[in-house]
Amino acid sequence: MIDRTQGKLSPRARAARESALGFETRRHAAGHGDSNGSTKAIAVASVVLAVLACLSVIYFARAVLLPITLAVLLNLVFKPIIDRMKRYRIPAWLGAAILMTFVAGALLIAIGLLWSPALTWFHNMPEVREQLVEKLQPLKEPVSQFNEATREVERLAGGDDGFMPLRVQVDQPGLASFLLNTSGDLMASIILTAALLFMLLANGDRMLERIVSMMPTLPKKKAVVALVNSVQSSISNYLLTIAWINVGVGLAIGAGMWVLGLPNPMLWGAIACLLNFVPFIGAAMGAVIVFVVALLEFDLGYALLAPGLYAIINGLEGNVVTPMMLGQTARLSPVAVLLALTIGGWMWGVGGVLVAVPLLMGFKVTCDHIELLKPYGRLIEG
Repeated sequence: MIDRTQGKLSPRARAARESALGFETRRHAAGHGDSNGSTKAIAVASVVLAVLACLSVIYFARAVLLPITLAVLLNLVFKPIIDRMKRYRIPAWLGAAILMTFVAGALLIAIGLLWSPALTWFHNMPEVREQLVEKLQPLKEPVSQFNEATREVERLAGGDDGFMPLRVQVDQPGLASFLLNTSGDLMASIILTAALLFMLLANGDRMLERIVSMMPTLPKKKAVVALVNSVQSSISNYLLTIAWINVGVGLAIGAGMWVLGLPNPMLWGAIACLLNFVPFIGAAMGAVIVFVVALLEFDLGYALLAPGLYAIINGLEGNVVTPMMLGQTARLSPVAVLLALTIGGWMWGVGGVLVAVPLLMGFKVTCDHIELLKPYGRLIEG
């Protein structure tokens, strides 16, 4: 009701009007909140779909992306050598040719030295299997007794009704057939990697200059150059240091296997060197390999010395040598390393396992130089 004498709303009318205005305000606020929630949900869904799409492309394009990644990483390792050659007025293309010829020759010599013992072990694999079964016979009886007890418990519990399931055996191709089927793809990947590596070593500076020229302002040009130089220096130092450490590990393990009396100690040292490029998993695989070899030559007690010595050398490398040579700046979280190895192996197989840690290192260095990504760099830091 309106009070005409005073020209104002009565208290009751004023309260009703304020209540109506408050309801309308809350209705608009609720609608605005629902709109914000829908927008956030759409944004999150878009990010998830984009990540899944990128992972799918990386997975299905592995035949091309893996050689490119290997070539880029090897370019980071060898580029300091090419830069040093330039100081002696050796052109980049000539330095790349000399370096790649030297590396290829060294690899061929190493393969030639290790080919004969490796081929001998490959041909003797059936006899090796029989000897392992004979050596492990003392362990077979307790396992058989355990299995028999398990079957007896199942029978007493009514789980065994006397029905014998039909056993289906699928014949798998042998190792020789597998190698023949994959050798073509392997050679194609090696040739593509070598060609890309030569191009990067011979023309890498020109590509960087063109990328820098695309930046609109001088500060951005300087930032790009600083980022590229830092990533290149960090990954190059990391890979070179790890390579020399792994060579030392291979020499130490080879010498240790020679002292223990294992045959072909140089072969096991070379295998240890290669496996040590794969953190955690490689050391475990190497210890199993030397244990099997030692078990073929000695009794069980003495054979355990081989994996024990292998574990001691790898423990010293992982806890003393590597932290001392790389320092704290290059340390990565073990959880992040295991996740990178798992994802790399799932997407790109053995090659993905080899490049997973260097790529993770490059990602960390990139995060350290970009303010927005620094929290992610600290997240994967050891």
